[in-house]
Amino acid sequence: MVISKRCEYALRAIFELGVRNSGHPVKIQAIAQAQSIPTRFLEAILNELKHAGFVASKRGNDGGYYLVRQIGDLKVSEIMEAIQGSIAVGPESSQHESYCRGDHAFAAFWTHVNRAIYEVCGNMTFAQLKQAEANSAEQIQHYCI
Repeated sequence: MVISKRCEYALRAIFELGVRNSGHPVKIQAIAQAQSIPTRFLEAILNELKHAGFVASKRGNDGGYYLVRQIGDLKVSEIMEAIQGSIAVGPESSQHESYCRGDHAFAAFWTHVNRAIYEVCGNMTFAQLKQAEANSAEQIQHYCI
């Protein structure tokens, strides 16, 4: 599985909105600058996230985008699946005309891999990511030589 730039930027946009979760909409330019995302690309991604029901927008001078749900309720897997579909890895299951040695073993292997990926992505919330970022920033501030 390769994470597309579109998916990476969508995750970063949701993360930025979660970090700035002040109850006020955030302008696209602020998200783009904070996360180094091209503004035009971000506009399309936020529109896709809006249609998927993760963000909403407000027009006007004090307008921008905001999260529809709390970051503690938003799972990484939800955003990934909304942007690029299934997060499964491995070859697509296909019908072989004949049995090949290892077919069952590899099918079981890919099932285990996909369970592990989904366990991580399906259990990771943006609140946990925000906390991990805060913890790493705190460690940097307390670093002494």
